Amino acid sequence: MRKSGRKLKSLFYLTIIVVLCIFWGGCNKKGEITFEQAADEVFSEEISNQSEVGESKETERMKAGGTDVETDAWIYVDVAGAVRTPGVVKLARGARVYEAIELAGGFAKDAAISAVNQASVLQDGQQLYIVTVEEQKTKQLSSSEGSLETSGEGRVADAGKVNINQASEEELMTLPGIGASKAADIVRYREEQGRFEQIEDIMNISGIKEAVFGKIKDKITVQQ
Repeated sequence: MRKSGRKLKSLFYLTIIVVLCIFWGGCNKKGEITFEQAADEVFSEEISNQSEVGESKETERMKAGGTDVETDAWIYVDVAGAVRTPGVVKLARGARVYEAIELAGGFAKDAAISAVNQASVLQDGQQLYIVTVEEQKTKQLSSSEGSLETSGEGRVADAGKVNINQASEEELMTLPGIGASKAADIVRYREEQGRFEQIEDIMNISGIKEAVFGKIKDKITVQQ
């Protein structure tokens, strides 16, 4: 409809120019030049209008297609466990744990708040699980019972092994196949998800699968 309207508008201008040429003295050479110049201006305006329409349509097409230059500025985190309204929340990249908890309605009454590192930085696609006080007590009890296991000589059975629940990044890097990046991931996992219940849980870390686990399983422990 817009294109048809512009054509009618251009035709209207041309008709007026022709009438003016006839009225001012006919189609002499000077009149013809004036007519051509005027016609050129009309057609130039038409081309400019078409260009603007094209740009407008391209902008609309990009919007319709969901183009979003700020997509990378957001992350999505699944907040579960002892919060008031569990679910997926949208946060700015670089957001902290406490911000995700706020968007999930805050801590539930039975949440083990002291077990949560609220200053930890979140990652896109992460699940943030908040344990209850009861769950925390169960884990602590399990850990306490396990620490009492001793060898026949009366020494702690896992003595000399790297405790993945307590080791620093530097200590973790002494394990075969564990570099700085994986060591940092192990520490981050402890802060966000809680202690490792068994050594196999270390395979929850991205990049640590059967091959790496096979190299370190005899060198690590979860006991205190």
